[in-house]
Amino acid sequence: MDANLADIMVSSCYKWLLGVHGAAVFYVNRERAGDFYPPFLGWNSPSEHGGWEAPTQFELKKSAHCFQPGNANFLGIYILDNALDHLLNIGIESISDHALSLSGQFFEHLKTLKVELMTPEVEVDRAGNVCFIVEDMVQVLAALEARNVLIWGAYAGFGRLRISTHLYNDSRDVEICLDALNASIPSRRGI
Repeated sequence: MDANLADIMVSSCYKWLLGVHGAAVFYVNRERAGDFYPPFLGWNSPSEHGGWEAPTQFELKKSAHCFQPGNANFLGIYILDNALDHLLNIGIESISDHALSLSGQFFEHLKTLKVELMTPEVEVDRAGNVCFIVEDMVQVLAALEARNVLIWGAYAGFGRLRISTHLYNDSRDVEICLDALNASIPSRRGI
């Protein structure tokens, strides 16, 4: 996403960005957001302060650094920096095309099974995720796990499952998952 189109942009760094938990991207567009201030402060928020004699007198940093109250997660930042270099070298459009191709294979196959698809069919409305609902989610997840296939399930929800694809997946991963799904979810063809 082009950050210039947003007033504020926040993103986790795990999963799609290949980073780790505990690091995030945070961007504030000063031209669009105006005087947006952090909800809490720490020792790292001000550029100047009154010291021990006037601790409540301070000037906030003029950058997004004012939103960072303490020490940065340097290990998470180094991992993210390396991951972003890797992603940019491959090319965001290439990664997107690859993930959409794989998720499209899942989408088309899931239409033949007894599931309710939640993901839009039109490619421009999709990402690398395909979400669907099954009646017996716990059983389906257990059957998939028994075949060493792990997908996400909303245990507190209503049977929603999600298959996510990214640059580290390939057509063999799709085949393995589809075989496991076929064994775990009945086909509509038999109705």
